[in-house]
Amino acid sequence: MKKFILFILSAIVLGGCNSSAPLKELNGDVKEIKTSEYSASEKFGKPTVGELINLRTTEYNNNGQVTKESHYDEGKEPKWWWVFEYNSEGKKIKEEEGNRDEGLCRTITTEYNSDGEIIKEEIRRTDKGVLNTSLFEYNDNGKIIKQSEYDKDKKLIYVSIFEYNNDNKTKQSKYNGDGALRDVFEYEYNNDGEITKESYYNENKELRYINIYEYNCDGQIIIESEHGSDGKQQQAVKFEYNDNGQTIKQSIYYSEEEFVGEYKYTKFDDKNNWIELMGIWDGNIESITKREITYR
Repeated sequence: MKKFILFILSAIVLGGCNSSAPLKELNGDVKEIKTSEYSASEKFGKPTVGELINLRTTEYNNNGQVTKESHYDEGKEPKWWWVFEYNSEGKKIKEEEGNRDEGLCRTITTEYNSDGEIIKEEIRRTDKGVLNTSLFEYNDNGKIIKQSEYDKDKKLIYVSIFEYNNDNKTKQSKYNGDGALRDVFEYEYNNDGEITKESYYNENKELRYINIYEYNCDGQIIIESEHGSDGKQQQAVKFEYNDNGQTIKQSIYYSEEEFVGEYKYTKFDDKNNWIELMGIWDGNIESITKREITYR
């Protein structure tokens, strides 16, 4: 259970494995962030830092976009790293992935049309060449209506068809290369254009699960729940935020059990960005995360 809790904390604090998304919640012109997450516990009535769990560095360009992200373990060289390149319009055109053992192992290149829409994406392995190529088609409103995926031999393997109601995607149907249905996603929205319901159907058009989303007035998810085909709730997560939009509480409901996580931002720098965060689950201190932020 403790490993599961620490994984959830890492997902909240560190995000996914890698992301080229621009900075949003930080103040100032950020150049680099070093994020260190430690296990923690209470000893003699005080929070005590334990072993290092996660360490990563993230570098940003002048537009606040990630240019490099490196993940470390006990070694001085990164265990995994990603490098991102952008065009003059700020759109990502290249992503390189590497690791300590292989060096550069994967490259993703993206091409755009004159309207700034993705028309081609290619995934290449350093040791195997092109693995996958995706081609995109759009409607007159600039919405993707078809994505065709090809393997290394240029054989069609998947086709995804997208349907819309105004600007909202309402249905995504994925087919195998031979035309057989693979799966279907259907979406419903609120008046603000936020997804409120996601329904998944298998290749036989049988409903398998439903995800329900609720939001606060700032557009942040406050409840995310998963339901079976019978409509019965299987699991749910509730979120609470502070005035700065940061997560301060997360409640997970699963198999008739409840796990409650609290996030306490205990230290801030002179630009009011947090530099120390304490993670508490079910009343127990589980992690302490520290950030070193370098500004231009």
